[in-house]
Amino acid sequence: MVPENPNSPINFEPSIRGNTSSADFAQPKSHLSVDQAAKQTIDLRPAELIVTPNQEFAEQLLKHGCTLKRHAHAMSLDLTAYPPEPNRPRQSKEFQLTQSTQFIEKLTADELFDSWSAAYPRGHPDYLPGRRAELTAENLQPLLDRSLLGANH
Repeated sequence: MVPENPNSPINFEPSIRGNTSSADFAQPKSHLSVDQAAKQTIDLRPAELIVTPNQEFAEQLLKHGCTLKRHAHAMSLDLTAYPPEPNRPRQSKEFQLTQSTQFIEKLTADELFDSWSAAYPRGHPDYLPGRRAELTAENLQPLLDRSLLGANH
């Protein structure tokens, strides 16, 4: 990890996502308490997003006024190049691909809404306010009809 600023209270990997600066893998420097590092990070603002695997540091950032947000990276692994370990139990291909795909394809976005909405209740960082019909049309239907992420999602 390389701090963007030598006076930074954290070590991190600087990156840019779109037009947003990010301090990835942020960790407090060893000579600071987590609380001190959180306060100084907020004062210094080394990036627009602070991404940390450190739960205690994240809690202190929130305590001092940061807002919890979610972000994701698209990750993939070519399983033909990296086959599963030989002793690892495997599910049948039919179960993994056919059964789950057939089940999900039988459901409508409206039928999935209640479980989706329960997964992201008010107060959750991914909660979206709005009316059921609009949320279903804008968020669930594009996943099911594959217009959002494509056929392999």
